[in-house]
Amino acid sequence: MASPEILDVLNDLLNSERSSLALRLIESDVFVSQSSARAAEIMRRMARSALRHCQQLASLIYDLGGEIGPHPANARTAHLHFQELGYVLPGLVADHENCISRYKSALPKLAASSRAVSLANRILAQHQVDLQDLQSLSAPVPPLAQSA
Repeated sequence: MASPEILDVLNDLLNSERSSLALRLIESDVFVSQSSARAAEIMRRMARSALRHCQQLASLIYDLGGEIGPHPANARTAHLHFQELGYVLPGLVADHENCISRYKSALPKLAASSRAVSLANRILAQHQVDLQDLQSLSAPVPPLAQSA
């Protein structure tokens, strides 16, 4: 059985994942124009990743002899339905930046469990990739070169 401190940190990370905007993408209909198939694929991938992260963290908590704590309702993500990507994108970027910060600060607290550190590092790496993708979506599109 893992120490109560490690289980608490894992539960905190699980609650962070369960509260993420990315997880809410599964149940919302964020509007992405047809011209942006790449953005739509990134959103689908992020939503699947968020669900997988929750499952992986929950499995590890149980494997280490812990229990999953209660999850408070999250009203801050209730507005996502039928919003345009441009409206949702800044929140997703901020959410991923906060999540990355949480994982980085959690890693030293998980040091006594190699399994917890390994999982946290894998999830952290995925969040960093997702953040880069989100930032690329929000980067201004360069103007087309004018022909002479």
